Amino acid sequence: MPTIRRFGKWHLFYALHLDDSRANAETARLGISRPLETPPRMATRSASTGVLVTLVTFVITTVALLVLCVVLFSSYQATAKELLGTRALMKSLALDSELSSEEVKVLITASTTSDQKRLVPYLVELNRQATGQLTGDRTKPADAETLKKATENLGVKEGETAKMLIANLKFELNSATTKFAGITSKIKDLEQLLEDARKATSDTQGKPSENMAKAKATLDSLKQVADQYHAETEQIQKTLEEAKGEFLQRMSSSKSAQEAEVGSLKSTNARLETRLNEAGKKLSQFEVRPDDPSSIVDGHVIEATGNGETIFLDIGKRDRLQPGTTFEVFENAEKIRGSSDQGIRGKASIQVMKVGEDTSTARVTRVTPGRPVIRGDVIANAVYSPKHIYKFLVHGKFDVDHDSHSTEDEANVIRNRIREWGGVVASEDRITGDLDFVVLGVAPRRPIQPSPQANPAELDAYQKAQNACDLYERLQQEAKDAKIPIMNLNRFQAITGMND
Repeated sequence: MPTIRRFGKWHLFYALHLDDSRANAETARLGISRPLETPPRMATRSASTGVLVTLVTFVITTVALLVLCVVLFSSYQATAKELLGTRALMKSLALDSELSSEEVKVLITASTTSDQKRLVPYLVELNRQATGQLTGDRTKPADAETLKKATENLGVKEGETAKMLIANLKFELNSATTKFAGITSKIKDLEQLLEDARKATSDTQGKPSENMAKAKATLDSLKQVADQYHAETEQIQKTLEEAKGEFLQRMSSSKSAQEAEVGSLKSTNARLETRLNEAGKKLSQFEVRPDDPSSIVDGHVIEATGNGETIFLDIGKRDRLQPGTTFEVFENAEKIRGSSDQGIRGKASIQVMKVGEDTSTARVTRVTPGRPVIRGDVIANAVYSPKHIYKFLVHGKFDVDHDSHSTEDEANVIRNRIREWGGVVASEDRITGDLDFVVLGVAPRRPIQPSPQANPAELDAYQKAQNACDLYERLQQEAKDAKIPIMNLNRFQAITGMND
């Protein structure tokens, strides 16, 4: 191999090419074939072209994927916005808990078998049917106020249903029809007697005039009786027409009569309120009652022994204290007031065990860690008072035993406790001026409107549920207007220590 002193790119290529020429000559001399090789320059150019094509393809693919991602992300945002709107619409129609109730399931099943196939159109159609039956116009749905006014215009009184009114009218109409049928039968009998008399008259022709006179007298008597029954029949028909007109007039004027009655009651109520205010002013000269009787301190702790488990109070038999009465313990009177929902909760709860003449002994049933009962603490119970007998109105269903099932029988537990502690329980479910507290149970839920095919038992149950809701809301509003303290079960138990 020749030696090349000056090495560069072209000198190196020449040396390599010279070696290849010698190698070819040697292989030709020996008779050995040698495969041709691609010149290095051509191989380098082909490789560069392939890399360039690959790079361009990668760039195009990347751009295409980027555009696709942008399109898909825009579609995802639109779908998410539509989903949020759909969820908001579903919440405005009904909550998940309401959709899972048995009443809604029955409505959904009924709607799938109807022509609408969906719940909302099915309910709208039921509303229009009810509106059409009550008002005669089913072109558009009506709200509860429209349906209430329609039933009032028909003459449906409070506590009754349209079905009951129609049944009473049918009964009256059947009675009148039966009476009319009896009178008609009597008329036919008299007509038959008249016909017999006429035949007898024709048979007596040619006989002595005495028989003719008797027959004529009998005929006149029968005719007079027939005329009398005809007159009575016409009078009954006239009475039926007048009764029908009177009923229609009563239906049309029922609303105005009720409004007049409401106005009269309001006027009477205003006069009674005036008299009550005057009596209250006179009574206030002799007695001072606090706005919230629950804020009164009922007694004080005079001593605590046995690591604070047994305490002594400064009230006894002279203060009408009974064994078993429970109290909440506070540091001072400023701590007694609490919210209307959660009630008043002291640092400890106690129950009276022994009652002396002027003092009593109690045991601690609950205590807050780090806040022991000490001398000078005050006690309070919303029911008990050494100087005043409080009157309570207890209404509704309660869950005293906390089994998640409210009943009316458990309200008697609260009433009995009030009586045991010296309080008075109102005998009627109405707000009076001598009430001190109103204890309300769980608010009843409005019932679902029954279907047109509902039986009388279902209609009666629906009406009772409606009346229960109306009474609960009326008592609550009247108590608020009269500024009478309202307590639920939580507050009553907390303010009296009954839940320990």
